[in-house]
Amino acid sequence: MNKKNEIINSYNALDTDGKIDFIRNFSNALDLELAGFFLNVVKDDSEDELLRIEVAKILGLYKGDYHDGFIKKELLFLLGSDEDDELKVYLINALSLMSIDESDVDFFLNIINGNYYILVKEAAFSLIVEHKSLSSAHNALQSLSQDKVFGASAKRELGL
Repeated sequence: MNKKNEIINSYNALDTDGKIDFIRNFSNALDLELAGFFLNVVKDDSEDELLRIEVAKILGLYKGDYHDGFIKKELLFLLGSDEDDELKVYLINALSLMSIDESDVDFFLNIINGNYYILVKEAAFSLIVEHKSLSSAHNALQSLSQDKVFGASAKRELGL
């Protein structure tokens, strides 16, 4: 049995508390199949919320050498759905460690300007700051420079 099958089988054999402990102690690089397996855990709203949060962290932290576009697409979809605010924060944090392109920045700017919980907005702002070398992120920071909540931070990031 290969390593990824051992990981999946070990995980599946555990109860929820055991799965949470397993994920918290996880320290392997992901391959595409294992990332897909964990993505399905995050997407499963019947799973324990804390478990989904811990697995979201894994998707961001242990990305292997594969194209993460399909994972990013699914996480963005989850962000747009009616998910728990705490999970949304961790989904954004996981996404901040993935490949973000110009079009993704608009999605996060819409979160900041939308009707979201402040911690979700702050996570989206941090993601934009993390990717401020992208022209769309720089433009987003400029558009936020007059914002009541994020204006001072946006100006600081822009060096104004």
